[in-house]
Amino acid sequence: MRIGSVPRRLSSEPRRRDPSAKKVQFSTEGNQVKIDSAFCDVHPTHKLKVASMNPDAGMWVAEQRTLGCTHPECNRQFHYDFGYFPFHLGEKPDFGDLKSKPRCRKDHDLIYMLLTKVDDILLYACFSPECPCTTPYQE
Repeated sequence: MRIGSVPRRLSSEPRRRDPSAKKVQFSTEGNQVKIDSAFCDVHPTHKLKVASMNPDAGMWVAEQRTLGCTHPECNRQFHYDFGYFPFHLGEKPDFGDLKSKPRCRKDHDLIYMLLTKVDDILLYACFSPECPCTTPYQE
C-alpha cells in the first residue's frame, strides 16, 4: 500500500527522498525499516492520506503537499521538514518545538520520522532509503 507523495521542498535546498518511494512490505532484513503505511500521532488508529496546504503566510513558495490524518475531526498534518503539526485553514501553521519531535539524521539530511507499525507495534521510523532508525511511540 502506498502512502502517497510527501511534500515538496520549501526552498532551493536539495530534494530529499520521498517516503512513498519506499513502497515495500515492512521488513527489518538488512537493517532497514520499510514504510508501508503512516499513521496520525494523535489518532494512531487512523492512517495518513495525501493532503496539501497553502497557509498564505508568506513563508511558502507554493502550495505544499503534506500527509493528513483521516480522522474526520483531526487537523494534524505531516511534512518531513516539520514533523506532525496542527493546521487550520487561514492560519499560520504552528510547528511546535521541532527539537522535541522524532527525527533522524543518520547518514542523511535531517528528516522528521513517520509513525508506522512494525510487527503490530507503533513506532516512529525514518523513511530515508536504507536507514534502520526507529524510535518508540508513546501515547
